Amino acid sequence: MSKRIAFITTAFIATSGLLPGIMTVANAAEYAQPGISSFQPLAPCLALRQPKELNLLSAATLYDHPFRNFRYTAVGEVLPQTVQVSKVDFYYPGNFLIHTWLGERWIHVNYQDYTLPHPKNLKLWQRTALYKERKDLSEPVSYLDPQTVTVLDADPDWYHPGGFHAFRIATSSGQSGWVKLYSEEIGAEESTDITVYVPDRNNIYAEPIRGPYYAEPVETKEQPYFAKARSCYWNAANPSMQYYEIETAQGFGWISSYSLSPEYSTLPIVTDDNTELELSNRTMAFRFPRWENTVAGLLEAGTRTASRSLRLDDKVWYEVDSQYGKVWVQERYADPADAVEVDESLVMKDLFSLSLYPNVTSLNPKYYSMKYAPQTLHITARWKESPGSPRSWLQVDAEDGKAWLHVIEVHEPTVVYSWQDGGYHASMLPKGTYLENRNYANGGTFFRLYGVTYNGKTYGIPYKIPLESIEGYQAVDTVLQLTTTTQLQQTPDGNMPGWPWSGASLSPQTVKLKGKWESSDGRTYGLLDSYAGEAWISLD
Repeated sequence: MSKRIAFITTAFIATSGLLPGIMTVANAAEYAQPGISSFQPLAPCLALRQPKELNLLSAATLYDHPFRNFRYTAVGEVLPQTVQVSKVDFYYPGNFLIHTWLGERWIHVNYQDYTLPHPKNLKLWQRTALYKERKDLSEPVSYLDPQTVTVLDADPDWYHPGGFHAFRIATSSGQSGWVKLYSEEIGAEESTDITVYVPDRNNIYAEPIRGPYYAEPVETKEQPYFAKARSCYWNAANPSMQYYEIETAQGFGWISSYSLSPEYSTLPIVTDDNTELELSNRTMAFRFPRWENTVAGLLEAGTRTASRSLRLDDKVWYEVDSQYGKVWVQERYADPADAVEVDESLVMKDLFSLSLYPNVTSLNPKYYSMKYAPQTLHITARWKESPGSPRSWLQVDAEDGKAWLHVIEVHEPTVVYSWQDGGYHASMLPKGTYLENRNYANGGTFFRLYGVTYNGKTYGIPYKIPLESIEGYQAVDTVLQLTTTTQLQQTPDGNMPGWPWSGASLSPQTVKLKGKWESSDGRTYGLLDSYAGEAWISLD
């Protein structure tokens, strides 16, 4: 049964839609897009690199989060034993998610502190010497041509980086003995039948890149493309990358996920799909996912059924039929579903820029580099990224469609802060609508400073982010005994400008926590009521 997804999207707008002003290159940076998590379920080819178990040689500490730096919170310990592996963090070597009596927990271990089962097969890429005994690797008894061999035994440290390691192998022709391979030569190949998407510039090689056997590419692709992969390859020296053998105009060649962040681990895999998409308005269509220079055009409102899909940048792209042929759509290039229709006007007194969609500035370089002259705008919709935030997105009418303007709205005189002489200085900002100065943006998980320019001077407007919207925050009712003097802070990110209790602390005493938060790097904080009002303390 197909599922239905509603895309609430808007029309494409040409650069000539408003009154042109001064042409200049915009400095506004596009919002960072989240990448695909490196902790993925086993996909085709991924099983080559993810062991099902490992044997711990020493006790290992259990954590709720994968290791990222030297601050994290332990939740238990597992003694030396064989453990079942659920996931591997390819981005940060040594992180394994294992099954425990506490459920699935993370451990971080050095390669000297565990052993892994040896691979079942190895791919020999060049003529390789075969030896009779492990103890004598000086005089080969014969040589093996490039082939895949079965592994019968291996050095216990076969997966350690650097140097060479010995494997006892058997060939399909009945030969057996020992081979010695450097880390860059240790790898396995697996047949597959998948289609991958290569979203960035990528080199194609005659064989997988293997350290000292690196060669010049046989072909370089500058544009994105889809490729049918008939096999994939894992290499012990580069566990964060996946290699694929694909068909090219020159025959078969090898590509890797190297051009992507290591967190991706694998190239996006294209899967068949029958999702029913409800296009509520006209939708932007692309020749290739995430490749913004390949806009095909607009799709009219209606229902379409996707034929294929893939996940990229933590977003799902869908392929649909159109008057332009096969195209790809995604909800990011859309009006927010909870935008509120309005009929208002706004007088712009300064030069301003527009975005095709909220937080999308790079779809058309000519478009977002345009500065428009002061004029009166017709506002047709409003949208807030976060309730209570001073930042608003306003949808405006243009000659050839609609566009979005982001502004800071101040509904009553508000205290703002400017940085000068090594500190923040307070001023009063009148009510009004201001263009946002993103170069002034500051803050973290718990608060933001939104920048505005007023009378030629830049100010920051503090905004405290609601606790219920912060990932990892939980309300608690816990009594805690403080044994040392403990510093108070307004938020785990630090103090917002203007907080009068900077430097405040609590003497040793019993306190009651009403909230708790653990950061992605393992730092833990507690929320309590104090003489300074609501404040946070570190629990590390």
